[in-house]
Amino acid sequence: MHLPPLRSWELALIKEIHKYGGFLTQTYVDDFYLKQREPGKSMPSSSRYLQSRKKYLKDNEMIQSALVQHDSAIVEVFYLGTNGARYLSAREGKKLSGRDSFVYRKSAPRYIKHDWYEALAHMRVEQTCKQIKKTKLVEWLHEFQLRQFPIKTHCYDMFRRESYSHDVIDDSFSRIQHKGNEYRFFWEIDRESRREPNLTRKRLIPDIAMIRENGLDIFGGRPFRRCWICETETRLFEIKDKIENYSRQLGYAQDAHYFLFTTQDRFTAPDLLQKPIWWQGGERKQTRIFSS
Repeated sequence: MHLPPLRSWELALIKEIHKYGGFLTQTYVDDFYLKQREPGKSMPSSSRYLQSRKKYLKDNEMIQSALVQHDSAIVEVFYLGTNGARYLSAREGKKLSGRDSFVYRKSAPRYIKHDWYEALAHMRVEQTCKQIKKTKLVEWLHEFQLRQFPIKTHCYDMFRRESYSHDVIDDSFSRIQHKGNEYRFFWEIDRESRREPNLTRKRLIPDIAMIRENGLDIFGGRPFRRCWICETETRLFEIKDKIENYSRQLGYAQDAHYFLFTTQDRFTAPDLLQKPIWWQGGERKQTRIFSS
C-alpha cells in the first residue's frame, strides 16, 4: 500500500507517540515540533502551519485525535492512525496482523491522567538513566504492549476463603543496566479511584501471587522490583500496609521486600534512582534503588 510522504519531524513525531505509551497531548505535540527546529534550517513557526500539518497527518490516517476529559478541562490527545502504524511496522519489518505483529495503541486513553503519568514515568526514567554513568534504559514496555504477555496468577482470598485466578497486566515494565548488572522493574501508577474490593482482589493479592508464578520467566524471572507510584503519602502507606499484611497472612512475609513505594511529587529525574525516595515493603525507613 502506498503511504503518504512524511517530513522528517512528522516521522519523528509518530515515533514519539508510539514510544511514550501510544499517545501525546496537544501541548506536548506543539512543544515537540518547536524543539525539532534546527539552527540554519528553515521550518515555519506559525501555529497555522502546524495545524495544517496535523490536519494532513489526520486526513491521511497517520495519526488520530480525540477530545478527552482531564480534571475540569477538555484536552486533545493524539495517537497512531492505521497508516502511522503501517509506517512504523514496515520500518521494523513487521505486519499489522498475524504472529509477531506490530502492536500499537489503537484508541484514546480512557484514564488520561493515569496514562499520562505512565508516559511521564518512561520519560523520567529515561532521562535519569542518561544522567547516571554506566546506566542505560534497555527496554520499556507500556500496558498496550504488556497485554500480549499477561501473567496468570493463582490467588487465595483469605477473607472469602476462596481460590481464584487473575491475569496481571502491569502499567509498564523496564530493564535497566547499571554498572554491568541488569535490573528489572514492574511499574504501577496507582489510581486512587480503584477501591475495595477490586483493589485487593484484582491488584494487591495478584501482585503478591505473581512473585511465585512461572509466567514471570518471560520477563527474566526473579529478582525484580515492583514499584508503586502513588499520588499521596496516605495512599502510599495504605497500599504498603496491605501488601505487608497480605504477604504475612499468606505465609510469604519476605515477599513484601519486592515492593517499592513512592509518590508522584518525589518521582522526578534524576532523583528517582539514586535518592532515598522509596519505601520498601517490610521496612520502616526510606531507601534508594541504586546506591551509587
